[in-house]
Amino acid sequence: MTTIVIRHLLALGLPLLAASALQAAPIAPARTPAPLADRVDWSAFLARNDLTWSQPPINWIEGPFVGNGLLGAMIYHDPKDPQILRLDLSRSDLYTRTGLGGIRVPTGHLELKPVGKITGVDYRLNLHDAEAVGTVRTDQGEVHWRAYVHADEPFLRLETTATGGEVAFTCTYVQERARTTRDTDKDKPNALEPVPSVVQEGPLTLAWQPFNAGGGAATVVRQQGEGAARVYTVAIAVGWTDDSPKAEARRQVATPQATEGGLASHRAWWHQFYRASFVSVPDARLESFYWIQMYKLGSATRADRPAMDLMGPWFQPSGWLFYWMNLNIELAYWPVYAANHTELGESLTRWIARHQDNLTLNAPKEWQADSAYLPRATGLMLQRGGQGTPLKPGGELGNLPFLVHNLYLHYRYTMDEALLREVVYPLLTRSVNFYRHNFITGADGRYHLPVATSPEYDKLAEDTNYDLSLCRWACETLLTSAARLKIDDPLIPVWKDILVKLTPYPEDPETGYMIGAQVPLAHSHRHFSHLFMIYPLAAVDILGTDRPVVERSIRHWLGLAGSHQGYSYTGGASMAAYLGDGDQALERLNRLFDRYMKPNTFYTESGLNPVIETPLAGARSLQDMLLQSWGPAVRVFPAVPTTWKDAVFRDLRTEGAFLVSAVRRDGVTSWVRVQSLAGEPCRLITDLKKFRVTSSRPLTPQPQADGSLLLPLAKGDWVELKAVDAGAVDLQPVPRTGPDNAWGMLKTKPVPAQ
Repeated sequence: MTTIVIRHLLALGLPLLAASALQAAPIAPARTPAPLADRVDWSAFLARNDLTWSQPPINWIEGPFVGNGLLGAMIYHDPKDPQILRLDLSRSDLYTRTGLGGIRVPTGHLELKPVGKITGVDYRLNLHDAEAVGTVRTDQGEVHWRAYVHADEPFLRLETTATGGEVAFTCTYVQERARTTRDTDKDKPNALEPVPSVVQEGPLTLAWQPFNAGGGAATVVRQQGEGAARVYTVAIAVGWTDDSPKAEARRQVATPQATEGGLASHRAWWHQFYRASFVSVPDARLESFYWIQMYKLGSATRADRPAMDLMGPWFQPSGWLFYWMNLNIELAYWPVYAANHTELGESLTRWIARHQDNLTLNAPKEWQADSAYLPRATGLMLQRGGQGTPLKPGGELGNLPFLVHNLYLHYRYTMDEALLREVVYPLLTRSVNFYRHNFITGADGRYHLPVATSPEYDKLAEDTNYDLSLCRWACETLLTSAARLKIDDPLIPVWKDILVKLTPYPEDPETGYMIGAQVPLAHSHRHFSHLFMIYPLAAVDILGTDRPVVERSIRHWLGLAGSHQGYSYTGGASMAAYLGDGDQALERLNRLFDRYMKPNTFYTESGLNPVIETPLAGARSLQDMLLQSWGPAVRVFPAVPTTWKDAVFRDLRTEGAFLVSAVRRDGVTSWVRVQSLAGEPCRLITDLKKFRVTSSRPLTPQPQADGSLLLPLAKGDWVELKAVDAGAVDLQPVPRTGPDNAWGMLKTKPVPAQ
């Protein structure tokens, strides 16, 4: 471990100091632990990051969006008739019972149509209050609107006021018929669910989409008021009888929160949500992007709500109406951990825990006693078609350990041993056993893997680096976990044997890591499945002996242009950050923004197929530039671009369950604070040299021969290191370059924050 840390320090350009060279001032008297004061003016800070529009968004990839982890709405003008302002409604658990344990289907949308011809618009997505507001100007008057999905309650509220001739504007609900085929299944019949019905009962519009398998989805729209001032409240419920979802949707629009607005409680939830952590960097576009992704995460999932798929609660017709398991869901969750929003990650951990049995049933029947398997795509129940049957040759073998890696990250960032013991450990054990059933012992005496797919690459290979890296990581993690949990597992010798005998990563001396044995990376490849040993697993000595092959592999991968997509550059940015190259990380994020990101920070591939994970992975890349905790140490500001003289973050979370805060001024770190939530050992790498120490109890940072600091923190302890020549600690937003409100469309006159 010491050798690896030394190599990390050298690669980051940090000096190897003898213990006496790290000059800490005398320990300050112990004082009562206190949370960091949050003096940020959050309303003003987030207002400068709001999305704004001064021309109509003419598609869902351009418009404002609202959601609460279950119910969502995307707001834009209908491309077929831009006079209509649409609010596309959706529920993230609205799956039929067909296909892979269900397929995602649409509901309907509201259509707001002015009387006159639209002459201009001013829209704003107010991040702080989590609401979209706007004005539609016409030659007859104006329609002012506000839309939000309540943070806790399952309803959308649209409030409108109108002037002049626009008091006669119309707002109607349009039900869409559900179908059970994907847009890409052009060669299959357009399998439709039964014809939906829409009826009017006084102020209520009642829509019912029955399902062939029984039950269905009910949508209820309640209108309050007439003429100039109106309110439309919408609820959607799904169930497997005809009566229960209808009754539930009626109930939801009739609650006091729904009928009276509940705006105060909605805003209170969001105001608290943002305060979990704070990040400010001098790049206005990147800082705004980051906070929009935090808003998107809070809108897309919650601990007690469905795990994020490719759309979140914003359905669009797509070829990808399932959960996709070889990259998409994993990327979507990567930013929740460092952002100190591990509660959002619980939607994933609970989902996997709930359906562990189906993961076992996905394996071939003869392997189910000890193995589990995850296919490329599933529905809500984590099932594959043909459960228990033999797998087709050439499939993807490693999707389950890849998904469990996210659960292990959740464990590492929370140190929740129940999650490790009850979910991570048994699933990793079954994942390795699945690999063992596929092992082929070669003439070289090593374990090899059969022909399989490296995700997204078009040529099959034996010994794919995708599988070898995941198998190695799983065995190493099981050994570490068994020691942690004090489990005398009879498989421990087996895992050690695998680590000794598993064939090395196939490598080309010129281009680096290959797809697999005898299969080089010969053409552009959008996925980094062959580079998992670099990122996200950090399973090789990235900053030491393996750095040359790491750099060669990344350079070759990104140098083969043609098939790259947005997530190629989020992965590339994080890899650069792991290498300590902040300039390269920023360049790759800028390429993501310039080439792939849509005006509202959504992202599509293969036409208009929505893919939520790429922007969220971009937020993780920024976190990797500011703070890292893979390997043996916590690294503060490990990959800051040379153009960034200032940066600030508060309460970002690391592996080992530490909350870390830091300030960088004039190109150097001036202050670092670390608080332990679990009492784990903490090694800190920072460019602070002469500093004063303040702590919650008397403790002394222990300089190590490798240049790191060992912080002897018990659970609840905190320590602050402050440069001796630094002034007062300032956790305020840093000065920025670039315009405010960098996202949206043609923001010449942003509508004021409300």
